[in-house]
Amino acid sequence: MTPDPDPRDSRLHAGLLGIALILGTLALLVDSSEHSEEDLESRTSAIDLAQWLHDRQPGLRVVDLRSEAEYQEYHLPQAKRFTTEEFLASPDSTGSSLIVVYGSGDGLAAVTAGKAHEAGYDQVYFLADGVGEWMAEVLRPILDTSGTLEQRAEVERVAALSRYFGGRPRFGKQTDDSAAVPLARPRRGCGI
Repeated sequence: MTPDPDPRDSRLHAGLLGIALILGTLALLVDSSEHSEEDLESRTSAIDLAQWLHDRQPGLRVVDLRSEAEYQEYHLPQAKRFTTEEFLASPDSTGSSLIVVYGSGDGLAAVTAGKAHEAGYDQVYFLADGVGEWMAEVLRPILDTSGTLEQRAEVERVAALSRYFGGRPRFGKQTDDSAAVPLARPRRGCGI
């Protein structure tokens, strides 16, 4: 025969669950509060970055804030690896360069862009969702051609940029398995 559950155990479990929910909510609030309004205004998209790289934008610097191992595995064209501290101390910090910083996501890059603005950088942006956005929007975009003539022209522009960087644009609706395409090394044919 099994003993009856102690009512104190269920109250303890409920209390611990409540504390866990509160702590989880606080963690989300703290994480989102790291980004100031100015940080969020400093976002750029992978498509904008791809266009700047394609056009060989004068003074463009691309800064990878990820680990050395991640950088060696894959990095965006023209990217140089720095820690936040190294980047902020690097030459040309307050010059008129157009700078895009990125990481694995947007947290560290957003904070770094904010610190760079405070340090006097003129044009510093962060890649909205880091390397993941570059993969999804430039190397493996899924493009919908069912829009207006203007929207279809934009789809063709994005498809051409994707091909330029060795990407494989697909036309149609996104499916859950579309993100499972393996990471490919960038081709060197784009001249970057």
